[in-house]
Amino acid sequence: MSERTEFRGTELPVLRQEYRRAEKASEQVVRQLLELEKGIGTGKKRAGTGAAERRSLEAARTGREAQTAAEVARILEEEAPQRTEEEERLLTVRRLQKEAGKCGKAKDDAAWKLAAAELEAGLDTEEAMGLLNELANREDTRAIMKFAELFEKGKIYEKDPTKALECLQWAYELKAEGAAAELGRFYRLGIGTEIDRKKAFGYFEKAAGQGNAEAAYQLAAMCFEMQKPEEAVQYLQRSMEAGVSGAAYQYALCLYYGDGIRRDRKKAVQILKQCAREGDQEAADRLQYLRDVSAP
Repeated sequence: MSERTEFRGTELPVLRQEYRRAEKASEQVVRQLLELEKGIGTGKKRAGTGAAERRSLEAARTGREAQTAAEVARILEEEAPQRTEEEERLLTVRRLQKEAGKCGKAKDDAAWKLAAAELEAGLDTEEAMGLLNELANREDTRAIMKFAELFEKGKIYEKDPTKALECLQWAYELKAEGAAAELGRFYRLGIGTEIDRKKAFGYFEKAAGQGNAEAAYQLAAMCFEMQKPEEAVQYLQRSMEAGVSGAAYQYALCLYYGDGIRRDRKKAVQILKQCAREGDQEAADRLQYLRDVSAP
């Protein structure tokens, strides 16, 4: 469900060091910003900039690049070219604000890697969950998707499909990659909610439109259920081209029996043989069945 990275236990100390360094760098920039805030308001400044300054500093404390920084810069550039000490501080704030944004992202990336590694290794889950909580509070979709997974599977927390669904809906609102496909799965199977095929189809369509090949495969299955084989084959082709497991086999069956597509048994057999060579036992069994039924 969520972004997955393979880790080895020996990598944990390295990941912890990376996180501590990123955390320290982020804190250092914030301290610099706070020091600048103390000075603002004591030097000469032009009327009307105070509110913009305060907004810029408040945004800077969060570690985000804010539009207010650009507003402050515009005000300063439009006025007299001779800058006061106050204006110099504000320009420094803008520079530090950008740096804070970069440091904040680096810290979040390091926190995510460390939390994911600790959960995978089954070590220090308390620290891992603390990091995930911090990330989720900052609307980091990786962390929110991970919470959905933990609630669905009953890992760390007691199994709670309803909470898992809520996490996915939150992640979807934040445009998280993979959230639409997961919501489609939840509504199709009735996980944490009643089965709603219409909603499931809509979420799968959204995900497929974003390039999610697995969602296209699920749409193919639903189209077959709705007796729409032509549409199903189109989705199968998309998922097969992306290498989704099982898609080529299903597409070969459609070709062989002319289901939703013009029959082409020669091509179907070629695809089945390729699937069998790649280790698809179902394709191998189907080839054997076809040989048996065609034998005199």
